[in-house]
This record gives sequence, structure tokens and C-alpha cells, in this order.
Amino acid sequence: MLSIYVCNYILNCIYISNFSFSLQSTALRKQRKKANAKIINIADVPKCSDTFWEHPPPSGDAEVLPLNIAIDRAFDVQWNPPGYPVLRASWLQTPFGDDWGDYDEAWGRDGPVDHLESHYNFVRHHKDGKLGMVREKDDGSLCSVFHEVAFISVSDDVLMMNGDPGPEGAYGGYAGGGFGTLIKGVSIPAGSEDGSWNTTTLEEYGESGLQWLLKNFAIDEITTIAIE
Repeated sequence: MLSIYVCNYILNCIYISNFSFSLQSTALRKQRKKANAKIINIADVPKCSDTFWEHPPPSGDAEVLPLNIAIDRAFDVQWNPPGYPVLRASWLQTPFGDDWGDYDEAWGRDGPVDHLESHYNFVRHHKDGKLGMVREKDDGSLCSVFHEVAFISVSDDVLMMNGDPGPEGAYGGYAGGGFGTLIKGVSIPAGSEDGSWNTTTLEEYGESGLQWLLKNFAIDEITTIAIE
């Protein structure tokens, strides 16, 4: 009799636990639906191009952020680590993870051509909250430019980051290696012209990389996006 009671008690506990988890999952789905969030499985997103650098893709799902970053505002650059108090960027090209090897055909020095259509965006991984960079095509499909980004320096005009940062010191890079990538904000002209800007760290600037991106490129009212 005691063993049956204990068994029932355990089953009840499992049932209650599953019920609680179900409630939490339902609440999360409702919150995402309310925010009109687009949720994707990272494993379903192909790479935009085949590069020699294989950054381990994250697992799980991610939220597609409501951003529209014009193709001619994001660039692979030659730059001067640590990127502050002055950032100097030259030889602005297509981001490394997006048809970088086809630079001459894709860009030239006059801007992008049709096969780099649509715009750049970012996704936020639910597993760890990190951001990845994607290209969102005109048909709504996505391809992955960088599985992960690490923000380095910032000003009102530009945001500097490493795409797919590797282990500390990889390729002699700064802040763990990776591919130096510059995003030009809406306060300055788009295009692949070289430039230099007075910059600082994100901590001193008082905004996260996500906050800067939303401030410059958000396409929706940001009332339900957590920015912590």
C-alpha cells in the first residue's frame, strides 16, 4: 500500500512538473507571438558562402530581429585594433561570410549588384542570447553570414565587431580573432568609402550592440524586445 502511494506521489509530481513546464512554454510562445517575432531553427539556415573558416554553429532556435540593414552599410574592413579611441577602416568589402571571395564581381568599388539582394539582419540565439548576422533575401529566406559576433567599439556613426570570433589569439586577431566587420549607421552616408571615427568601448558608450542596431535600423516599434 505504501509503495503504491509513493508511486502515485511520484507520478503526480512528474505530472505537475510537466504541467508547469507546459505553462511556461505556452507563455513563451504567446509572448513571441505578441511580439510578432520570427523564430527559426539555426540548423535550417544555410551559410551564405563557403569560406575556409568553420565557426561551430550554435544549436537550438533563434529570434529574427526586426532590423533592415542596407547591403551598402556593412563591410569587411582592414582596421586598427583595438578600434578605439579612433577607428580607422579601409578597403571596405563585402562581409567575409557573404560571398567575400566574389568581391570583384559582387561589389567592385561602386557598390553591390543584384545577387547580393535585400538586406542584412541579426538573429538572437535563445540558448545564450548571443547575436548572429544573417542576410535576409527578398523572398524572406535567410542565409548565415556569421554564426556569432563580438562587438568591439562604437560611436554614434559606426559599430565595429568581429564576425565569428575564434579562440583567444586565433589568426593573431584582436579579442579572440574573427573577421573585422564595420556597420555604418544612418547618421552617415552609406557606401564603401574609407573613414576614421572617434570611438569608445560599448561599456563607456552606455549601449549594447543590440541597442545600437535597434536605434539605427529597427523596422518595428521596439516595445517587446528585451535588450538586456
